[in-house]
Amino acid sequence: MSDDAHSTPHQPAATPGTQHQPVPDANTRAWLLAGLLGIVGGFILWSSLPQLATVFISPGGFANHGLVLAAQVPLGAACVIVAMLNAPGSLPRRLIAVVIVIVIAALAFLLFLMRLQSGLGPVFRGPIGGLLTSLEGWLVLSGAAGWLLAAGARPIAWLSLVGVLLVAPLRLLLQWQGFDVAISTVTLQVFMLIAALVVLLASKPRPARPLGPSQSPYENMPAHTIRP
Repeated sequence: MSDDAHSTPHQPAATPGTQHQPVPDANTRAWLLAGLLGIVGGFILWSSLPQLATVFISPGGFANHGLVLAAQVPLGAACVIVAMLNAPGSLPRRLIAVVIVIVIAALAFLLFLMRLQSGLGPVFRGPIGGLLTSLEGWLVLSGAAGWLLAAGARPIAWLSLVGVLLVAPLRLLLQWQGFDVAISTVTLQVFMLIAALVVLLASKPRPARPLGPSQSPYENMPAHTIRP
């Protein structure tokens, strides 16, 4: 036999069906679990922070309910932080998202607390003041934006924040229409859940590209030649 016959590249044979089988994406399950954990943590913060602010300005109210609410806040914050840190984005994005969520939540709580005490002047009164100092609106907006940043979402995914921006106006609209507080709260909860799920789905990582029909899994491996 000639030397050319012995110099042909030798590559391992591909397993049947491997060429069309997509590569499993392990980030999908982690993304979903982290996103759901973030939604749960955000709900805990949303349900506890406004009540905690009300307890602060009520004489003697902290001794009755303040301790329970004060314990719920770290729990919700921990859920949100763990969710952000386990998002599929890069580490710098995740750390920045955690800082943004914590800072905005703290500032929004202080603004809400000051509005309950003194009104913060005429600028922060009425509908405009309700929008600017809406604790739930800032919590949902910062949480959604922080998640998109931590997940490394595509630019088009940021359009999902449009629904989140309607949280604070929806509360005022329901109040102006004379809806009962319980009905308004349930309606707002359902809307926030839908908006959070939309943001979560918009941030879904791109699936791994399957191998093409003419692409071998050993295509990029170095070829080994057989010498006599």
